[in-house]
Amino acid sequence: MPPKSVSPTPTPKKRKPGAKKTTKVVKNSRIKPLLLKLAVLAATLFFVWVFYLNARVTTEFRGQLFAEPARVYARPLSLYPGLELSQTILIEELQRLGYRQVSTSAGPGTFWPTGNTIELVTRAYAFWDGAQPSRHLWVDFSNNRIQSIRDRTVGLVDLVRLDPLVIGSLFLGHKQDRHLLSINEVPDLFRQSLLAVEDRQFYSHFGISPFGILR
Repeated sequence: MPPKSVSPTPTPKKRKPGAKKTTKVVKNSRIKPLLLKLAVLAATLFFVWVFYLNARVTTEFRGQLFAEPARVYARPLSLYPGLELSQTILIEELQRLGYRQVSTSAGPGTFWPTGNTIELVTRAYAFWDGAQPSRHLWVDFSNNRIQSIRDRTVGLVDLVRLDPLVIGSLFLGHKQDRHLLSINEVPDLFRQSLLAVEDRQFYSHFGISPFGILR
């Protein structure tokens, strides 16, 4: 019998040195540009969002933060001879309107009682039926009624209207009543509470708090 042929054992291929390292380098070279693109995209979206918020806040408050609101007035007090009104009540009404009690004439918005007479200088005011100038008046009382009204310029008059009392103000577009306050009028406890809740680094950052925005 002829001898059996034995097939040679295959020699294992040797791995080329540096092949594994090359694979890692290729993978890293693909990941880094992707991460860079994602970072640029995230930064772009962040700044777009910040500019959007800034534009929105500017639009909301431009021309409205210190705008003059629509004022709501009470009915003006009309004075005429025979009106049942005591001297004390008229003084209270004048004080409610912001008139100052003085000892002598001191311009519009002032008054001074003398015996049964109240001398006053009214404020100019534009009523619905026409403007009324400031007037220097003497209002005489008798038995808790107005006895007569005298004007320095024209003498006796039959009717005088005082400027009406402001009872409210309203921003029609927002249906809000606002009262502007200076920082000194705000209680310190309220300021500290607001900073603790909204932005504790308010006095230390450059104007924008990224952590506060993300929070």
